[in-house]
Amino acid sequence: MASACDESLRLFLNRLRAHWDLSDADCRAILDLPTEQVFVRARAEVVVPGTKLFHAVLVCEGLVGRYGQNPDGKRLFTSLYLPGEMADLHSLVQPVGNWAIEALTDSILCQIPHTAMKRMIAHHPSVGMALWQDDANDWATTAERAGVLATRGALARLAHLLCELFARFRAAGLVEDHRFELPLNQSQLGEMLGMSSVHISRMLSELRRRNAVQMEGRTLTIISSDTLGALAGFEPSYLRLRPEYA
Repeated sequence: MASACDESLRLFLNRLRAHWDLSDADCRAILDLPTEQVFVRARAEVVVPGTKLFHAVLVCEGLVGRYGQNPDGKRLFTSLYLPGEMADLHSLVQPVGNWAIEALTDSILCQIPHTAMKRMIAHHPSVGMALWQDDANDWATTAERAGVLATRGALARLAHLLCELFARFRAAGLVEDHRFELPLNQSQLGEMLGMSSVHISRMLSELRRRNAVQMEGRTLTIISSDTLGALAGFEPSYLRLRPEYA
């Protein structure tokens, strides 16, 4: 039976192949990477700023996020990582953590040694280019989110985040009939959008009133992607998804 790390490596390989041509040997090198599977509780630190890192982290199950924190303790999550996504690929060339990464839910993570990744890149330069492209896509997503936070109102910010997550969950094969599990509470959503949990609750109610989404427990249903996208001003090209998911 395949392990969680095996499955997440396959998802990660699919991400890379969507943006870069890889040979069969390149693909096998990725799938053969040595891994260590670890379980992390919700709210546990995955990366602590200032610490030296010796491995990259691939998400197998759950959600993790990268955040910045003010001296007064207020946090803003700038990136969110789903199964099959690597949360700190940049650590391969910048091994001292600058940003904190936290498990937002109970999560299973796959740790991949930097030494093994560098050895693979040396023998498979096309994989190195694919990893570079994936990291560039990650930072493009972060830049898009910063622009949305700086220029749009509360309802549009929430709608944009939900549009993005819907597209990314769907690309990872985690959406069924326009429904997917979003195991984030309103406080966590607020930390991603610079809003209070009370404000998030009001905006979710407004999206329900407009028949855009329905939230039942942890399950989010996109009732009208057209309505949600129009409210968000969502244009998915920054995600660099395959055409069928754009």
